Amino acid sequence: MVIFAYPDTLFNMSVEALGDYLSYFMKCLITDTIYQRGPDGKYHHYQEPCSRLADYISRHVPPFYASEVTQRLIRFVVIRYVILINGAFRSACEEIAPYVLKAVIHPSVKRLVFIRDSSHPTLLDYYKEVESELIYRTLPLLKDLITVRLGKSFRIINVPLEVEGFRNTLEEFSCREFWERDLAVLAHKCKLVTRLDIGVSIDYLSKAFCYISRFKYLEELNLSRMRNLPENELQRILLWLAGVLPADEESPEKTEDILAHSASSSQDSGKASAAESSPTFPARCPGLVKSFGCSNAIDPHVNLISQFYNLTSLVLSNVSRVRTLAPLSHLKMLKNFTLIRTAFVFAQEVLKSIGNQLICLKLIDVWNTDFSFISHHCCSLECLHLHFSYSYKLILPPNYLNPQSHSLPFPDFPHVVALQLYLTEDLARNYVLSRFRNLKKLSLVSTGGDVLLLESLVQRRMMTRLEELYWGYDTVILFSGSTATKTVFHLGGQVTVQHIRT
Repeated sequence: MVIFAYPDTLFNMSVEALGDYLSYFMKCLITDTIYQRGPDGKYHHYQEPCSRLADYISRHVPPFYASEVTQRLIRFVVIRYVILINGAFRSACEEIAPYVLKAVIHPSVKRLVFIRDSSHPTLLDYYKEVESELIYRTLPLLKDLITVRLGKSFRIINVPLEVEGFRNTLEEFSCREFWERDLAVLAHKCKLVTRLDIGVSIDYLSKAFCYISRFKYLEELNLSRMRNLPENELQRILLWLAGVLPADEESPEKTEDILAHSASSSQDSGKASAAESSPTFPARCPGLVKSFGCSNAIDPHVNLISQFYNLTSLVLSNVSRVRTLAPLSHLKMLKNFTLIRTAFVFAQEVLKSIGNQLICLKLIDVWNTDFSFISHHCCSLECLHLHFSYSYKLILPPNYLNPQSHSLPFPDFPHVVALQLYLTEDLARNYVLSRFRNLKKLSLVSTGGDVLLLESLVQRRMMTRLEELYWGYDTVILFSGSTATKTVFHLGGQVTVQHIRT
């Protein structure tokens, strides 16, 4: 990916030129009125050009860079699609555009990602965030995919998920907008999925356990964006992951008996293995779960999560009805911990015990977060995310109001090399930044339009080791020697690049 930090190279200019050509190529195929539908009601003029295009991509895109080049070319096609689909050529666009998109995907590319990693971004991530309708329409044409991550779309209500071409190879699936019908298709056909991350449920997922329990090889499950998941469905999912409940194939009466038994013994769940609670049928091992996320957890849920002894990543959102998160202190393998919209007092219980084993900590709108407490109890952190819509939710030392204190000689977080920060108050933002002198990667979600701060960061006056700077939602600055390369992604799809001497 480093090659894309140097846009003036012949290689990069060639990729951009090819992208511009693809945009024009698709426009001509769809809008040229000389092409008419055949007797079967379909167009036939685009098959041969798309076939030649696919052959050209296969022959001339270096396999080593195929993934990155494909990601960039897809962006050009999708941007043109969004323009054409809303015009007079809608039906032609729906028929032809998927074949153009299929043609630009290099045959070696088996991972399609259209969700920007906002927590740990790279320059390439800014090319990934595209409207997903065309991706949905193209999936029936694709084969042997291993990873599919789909972002948001406003029109997928009429585009069902089709996975037939990669039902036996898909291992990871993520989606930010999801329908129960799509989860049913995925659960029925894609038996080898090990990583599942489904976002906000558009309709009511009343059978979540029924579907999720069919992924018998599941190791990573993130449901933290599903705020409306019924409490009993989450309980069933956790019981299944912990090995207490089998997949949803037994009678309802037997399931209810197991749930009742689990509830009565939840206080002792940490003392015995989950499998011992139900010796009458094959059970999952709780150690299979490596990553988990959920919303609105209650005490029985927390007790079950604490049994996932190999858990390395945990996301908890909207934790407001628990008495304690102390059972999570048993998670000795946990390295990544995310807490969203809850009280910091719950985090304190866990951080006192396992804070010094964490590598990455992410706090989003966690009220009464104690900045000094984190620096004292999380000395092993290499990556920290502080995301606060209201600055008062982050408790800073009183001297943060004095700009002179921002130049204290010793940083509070000497080992943190990656920081993501969202703070709207200028003094608070500047103070926090002053406590991280060894950063290599900085993401400032809220910048306040502070031109002086941007200039200081670009000149690396405060952070001399900075290599990557993500400024707001649309700007990436990469440092190489005495040159900073600034890339700006505009709303219309244009990308501008500027070189700055530092």
